[in-house]
Amino acid sequence: MRGRLAADRLRARTGTVRFVQACGLIAGRGATVSAAAAVSTVGSAGFLAGPPITGAFAEAASLRTATLVPLLLMVAMVLLARRLDSGPDGG
Repeated sequence: MRGRLAADRLRARTGTVRFVQACGLIAGRGATVSAAAAVSTVGSAGFLAGPPITGAFAEAASLRTATLVPLLLMVAMVLLARRLDSGPDGG
């Protein structure tokens, strides 16, 4: 609960776009932050679904291609964050 409240306050201070970009960069670097509790459900789903999805990509193409998919998704997250609604609390 504390992580969720801290993440909400940080997002309110930095704006939605900058917050999502920072999260994408942190994910790309493999770092963890104290606000990880806010995304623990999604993280657990990714932990369980990631290896089979990567395996399916590896069988369809190659292991090298399959390992590029998460990297490309993180880059897309950072670049597309600007398209988020920049309402009163946005960046």
